[in-house]
Amino acid sequence: MLFFYLLIYTFLVVSLISLFAGNDVVILTTTPIILIFCRNARIDPKPFMYVSFFAANTFSMPLYIGNLTNIMIGDSYRLDYFGFTGFMVLPTLAAGIVNYYLLKHIFRRHIQVSFDANLSDNIMTATFVVSLISALMCNLVNNIPMTAMILSILQHPGLTPDMNTAMAYSLVIGSNLGANFTTFGALAGILWLESAKRYGWSTTMTDFLKIGLFVTPIAILASSIVLAVEILLF
Repeated sequence: MLFFYLLIYTFLVVSLISLFAGNDVVILTTTPIILIFCRNARIDPKPFMYVSFFAANTFSMPLYIGNLTNIMIGDSYRLDYFGFTGFMVLPTLAAGIVNYYLLKHIFRRHIQVSFDANLSDNIMTATFVVSLISALMCNLVNNIPMTAMILSILQHPGLTPDMNTAMAYSLVIGSNLGANFTTFGALAGILWLESAKRYGWSTTMTDFLKIGLFVTPIAILASSIVLAVEILLF
């Protein structure tokens, strides 16, 4: 039971800090603390390291200034500062809940102790596809150049206002959660690994991929569904 409380505490603390600081800063500051604590407590740091990393990337989504990619998207689409947060809070919570419970399931052995269906299909599909593709592309060219490239493609004068909004916020989801696929999808992943190595902990690319490829698409799907519902209802 103690392990469960420690895991959820780690997730909540990192998530909270990520709301007020960039994910890169959060990762640099929390990684040493987690590893030192786990070393002193003689417990496996792996579950806590993954939970903290996924939380930092996920909870950088709801604020306009939460990530450099958010600022790029917000500035390009001229998104309202508070409107940005209004749209992204629930998708972030959806992704956060999915991330936490799936990671908890993966590491369970370590933890001992009504709207128009025809409008909806297009928005639903668009949000998920754009979110997923942009997330995957983060791991080909990194999230910042990916965002700059995708922005010029998605901005189309022929799109409806709702679809335009869907494109913008779907890209926010993809550019943030894409960092959870691999450690090189964003600067945060590189900083996370380098910071951890200084304290004697590391993880293999294969191990990270197994977890990232399992958790992230489901988190993206959850965020995309919530975002689509928000756009359709409001």
